[in-house]
Amino acid sequence: MNLPIPDYFNGTIRVIAVAVSEGAIGVAEDKTISQGYFVIQPQAPYFASPGDEFEVTALVANNLQGTSGDSSTVTVRLDTASSLELMGNSEQQVSITPGGDSTVRFRVRAKSMPGAAPMTIIASGRGKRATYTLDMSIRPASPLVTTITSGYVKKGLLTSVKADLPLHRKMYPQYRDVEVAASAMPLGLSYGMIRYLVNYPYGCTEQVVSAAFPGVVLGSRPELGLGKERVSQSLARAMATLQGRQNSDGSFGLWTSGADTVPFISAYATHFLLEAREHGLEGPPSLLERSLGAMRQLAASPQGGLDEMRAQAYALYLLARSGVVVTNQLVTLREALDRDYPKTWLNDIAVDYMAGAYKLLRMDSEGAQLIRYAQAAQPGMENSTGYSDELVARALYIYIVSKHFPEIAKKLSPDDLITLANPIIQGRQNTFSSAYAILALEAYANTAAPTQRAKLALTEKLTDGSSRALVPQGDLFTRATVPADAVSVHIEGDTPFILFYQLLEAGFDLEPPNQEIKDKIEVFREFRDEQGQTVDSASLESKINVAVSVRALDAPVSNVALVDLLPGGFELDLSREGIANRTSQVQGPGTWHPDYIDVREDRVIFYGTVDTQAQTFVYRLRPTNRG
Repeated sequence: MNLPIPDYFNGTIRVIAVAVSEGAIGVAEDKTISQGYFVIQPQAPYFASPGDEFEVTALVANNLQGTSGDSSTVTVRLDTASSLELMGNSEQQVSITPGGDSTVRFRVRAKSMPGAAPMTIIASGRGKRATYTLDMSIRPASPLVTTITSGYVKKGLLTSVKADLPLHRKMYPQYRDVEVAASAMPLGLSYGMIRYLVNYPYGCTEQVVSAAFPGVVLGSRPELGLGKERVSQSLARAMATLQGRQNSDGSFGLWTSGADTVPFISAYATHFLLEAREHGLEGPPSLLERSLGAMRQLAASPQGGLDEMRAQAYALYLLARSGVVVTNQLVTLREALDRDYPKTWLNDIAVDYMAGAYKLLRMDSEGAQLIRYAQAAQPGMENSTGYSDELVARALYIYIVSKHFPEIAKKLSPDDLITLANPIIQGRQNTFSSAYAILALEAYANTAAPTQRAKLALTEKLTDGSSRALVPQGDLFTRATVPADAVSVHIEGDTPFILFYQLLEAGFDLEPPNQEIKDKIEVFREFRDEQGQTVDSASLESKINVAVSVRALDAPVSNVALVDLLPGGFELDLSREGIANRTSQVQGPGTWHPDYIDVREDRVIFYGTVDTQAQTFVYRLRPTNRG
C-alpha cells in the first residue's frame, strides 16, 4: 500500500498492523522517518486585501549529506498564483551548510482578484528538491454585501407598465451576482428576499432558521431559483443547528444550548419545524416533539410582561396547529391581556396568534372578533425583543388570514398587498421579517392570489447609451442575469394587476465608501499600542489593541451584527488574556458587552444591542508579517 505524505511533514511515522482471526489476534508495529532533503518552514499572512504588499519568509534547513561547497548552495524559488505579484526576483540562491538553516524573504503584492491565492516554495540543490505549498486568500477590505432594490408599478389607463432600475454598485467580477426579477404576482417579491436569506452569513438561531424558511415553504417552486441541493443544504444546516442548541426542556439557545434563550425565538424555531413537517420535509421527530413540550411549558407559565405574553400567544397558536386543545390556556391568557394591557394588546401581533388559535379550535366567533383587530395590528409599544416591526405585523396578518380565514384573504385588495411591499421597497426588512414576508406571500399565493402572467421584456442599458435585450428565464416569475457592463435595467410588460420587480446586487464593492455612513448607528475603530496611544504602524514584537466604539443615533438598536475585518498581516490574540474569554481588554462604565462574539480567521463579528451612549470593546492583535 502506498501512503502519500504531505510535503510539509517531516518526522517519525509509526505504522501499526492488526490481524484478527477466530482464535487469535496479532499486532505488528514499525516506524520510519520521513525527512525531505530540505525542510521548509514558511510564514505568510492568512489573508490580504487587494493592493496589500507583504513579506513571505521561509526558514530552509539543508539536510543534504556531505561538506562540499556544492552542498551549501541552495536555490529557493517562490511560485505564486496569478492573483499575486512578486515585487522582486522569484528565485534566490543562498548558502546553507548541511545541517544548518537560513531564512529567505520575498516581497509579494496582492492583485485585485479576490479568492484563493496558493503559493509554493521550492528549495533545490545537488539535484534534490523539496516543496511546500501554502494557501492564503485575497479578501476585499469590505465584506460581501447583498442589496435589493424593490418596487412595483400599478396599472394605469394603459396596460403597459415600465420601470428603470439603475445599478448602484461597482463590484469585483469575482463573486459578483446581479439579477433582475419581475412578476405580476405578489409572490415575485420573495425572489430577492430568498437570495438575501440563503446567502446570509451569520448564525444565531433566528438567523439560521430564517435562512432555511425559504427552502421549506418555496422549495417546490424551482422557478424561484431554489434548487433541491440548496434546499437540502439549508434544511440540514438548520436541523443540525437546532439539534445542537436544544435544551433538555425543548427550548433553544440563541447561540448554544444553555440558559441564553428567548421564548419568542424558541416558538419561532418550533414554527419552522411544524412548517417543515407540513411541507413534507420533516426533521428528526424528537426535535419537534421536545420543542412542542417547551411550548406547553411556555403556555402554562405565569404571565409576565407583554413580550412574554406575545410569546405565549405564539406558543398557543403552534400547539393548536399541532392538534393540542388549548382552550383553557387561551381564555386565561386573554383575561390577563385584557387586565394588564387593555389599550395595547389588541394593537399587537399577539392578537394575530390568538385569532389563529381560536379559529383552529373551531371557536369561530372569537377568532372573527380578534382578526378584525389584527388587520390594524402594529408592533407592540412595549416590545423590547426587536422581533416585531411594521413588516412583521403586515406579513403575519396576511399569513394568518391566508391560512385560517380564506374568505378574508380572497377579499384583500392590491393596496393591502402594497402595505406589505412598502417596507421591503424601503429596505426596512431584516432576516426575521423577510422570512415572515415569505411565509405570508406563499400562504396568500396558495389561498387567494390569482395566477397572473405578464408579458415582460427586460433590457440592459450600456454606458454608451445603447440597449441590449436580456435573456429572461421563467414565466410567472421572470428573471435574468445582468452583465457587468450594464448601467441600468429597463422592465416593460403588460399586466392587468401590479408589476412587482426587484434588482439584486451581491458581491464585494471595488471601492470603500468615500464618506461616512450613519444609518441608525455609527461605528468608530482605532488601533492603539499597549500604552493606549493611537498608532498606524507596529513592529513584529508588539501587540496592538483594536478599540471598536459603537453608538445608536436615535434609539437603541437590537440584534445588530457588527463585522470588524482584520488588516492583513495580523492575527487575533486567542490567549486567555486576549479574546478567548470573549470580553473586552478594557473594562469600565463605557464598555460594550455584546451578546455573542464570533471569532474567525480574518474577522471578529459582534452580535448585540447598540445603545445611544457610546460604548467601546477592545481586543488584541499580533503582527505576523512585515508589509
